[in-house]
Amino acid sequence: MDLARQNAANDIFERVNSSGKMGVIIEDENYESGVFVDLHGLHVNEAKLKLTELILPMLKDVKKMTLITGHGAHNKSGESVLKKAISTFLKERKISCEDHPTNKGALCIFD
Repeated sequence: MDLARQNAANDIFERVNSSGKMGVIIEDENYESGVFVDLHGLHVNEAKLKLTELILPMLKDVKKMTLITGHGAHNKSGESVLKKAISTFLKERKISCEDHPTNKGALCIFD
């Protein structure tokens, strides 16, 4: 069962990041600069694992990333469980993290 969950998480991550802005570096004066990574569809522990293994090692090179977490549209409370958990996870690791100024379903992280 654990292997099936991990395979599903990998499939979701690859699917949502295979097109669009993922990995594209966009430069302008707003927060839209940097690399985009979509964590939609992942459970908190799965997203933390992807961050640890794949995303955070790149931060030293790209300096800035936008993490798409969603804004909680599918949660009864209207708050994103993933966004809150990822923000806490990053702050515990002394990684600069703040809410995206124009997208309430995203976080900006900096090296």
